[in-house]
Amino acid sequence: MKKAQIRLSELLDAMEMADNTSVTVLDAQTGELHYYDEMENIIDGDSASEEKLEAISDSDRYIPLPGQYQIDEYSIMEDYVNALPEGTYQNDLYDAIQGRGAFRRFKDMISDHDDWNRWDRFRLAELEQKGREWAESWEVEIIEDQPSLLGILDEEQEEPVQKVLIVIDMQRDFIDGALGTKEAQAIVPNVIRKIKSYQKEDVWATRDAHGEDYLQTQEGQYLPVPHCIRKTPGWKMPKEIVKLIPQEHIYNKETFASVELAEKMQALSEKGKLEIELVGLCTDICVISNALMLKGFLPEVKILVDPTCCAGSTPEKQQAALEVMRSCQIQVI
Repeated sequence: MKKAQIRLSELLDAMEMADNTSVTVLDAQTGELHYYDEMENIIDGDSASEEKLEAISDSDRYIPLPGQYQIDEYSIMEDYVNALPEGTYQNDLYDAIQGRGAFRRFKDMISDHDDWNRWDRFRLAELEQKGREWAESWEVEIIEDQPSLLGILDEEQEEPVQKVLIVIDMQRDFIDGALGTKEAQAIVPNVIRKIKSYQKEDVWATRDAHGEDYLQTQEGQYLPVPHCIRKTPGWKMPKEIVKLIPQEHIYNKETFASVELAEKMQALSEKGKLEIELVGLCTDICVISNALMLKGFLPEVKILVDPTCCAGSTPEKQQAALEVMRSCQIQVI
């Protein structure tokens, strides 16, 4: 037996017109749509005979299309709010749809944010999804007479990701100075290539910055090797690295991790989806400290570490630090 058929455009038009007093039915034999007003006993705008009303109501020939209850406009609004990227007006819109007057407040806020185009496309795509589920349940074949919005909507809803690079403590004292190692010297070309692979405005850095009283600090007592004393040659980054980083993006820090930089990354994440990659020195001290601080500040942000652009105080400590970071859901690439 041949399946009943309906054009996608007619299905969506009928669903958009759905209200709480009428029903649209599909004639499975002819493919025609009929509009039945249950309150007035009117079919297609004319008064209907009892015989016709009975046929429309009871016959297997007439298939009811999704009505207002099945469409559930409120659930579409909720889905739209949930689909909005974080950092937009998502929270305000969620508050707006609570309680009486939700539809009016929702539309007012959509207007205030000039968001009608995105909302209309989202709503039509949701109607299409519900329509296709209805067709499957009734074994009705949809004639694809217009482009589907489903795939297009998925592409539109995919939030762009801002990828940033944080270069940790690539300073002379850690490379070839007081605490330098051959492993640190070896990663310099890799770090330069890595920085060049990012847009300059997406590159950030930390810089160890100790005072003359370093040996009196707790760190100085545990690691009694003066290093990265402000304004000394060992405090500086190599010229080929520092020229690649905006000066206002370099954060001085007196200890292992920069709270100020973590707060800056948190602010960036509030504007849109963020991904952070870390490289630099030393893996087992300042790289891991900053990585874990960022993970604590931003538990839902993807954080990566490239071991080919990092070096530890020893190779063994480098591997140990990488394992700890893996355990804390930081991706070691």
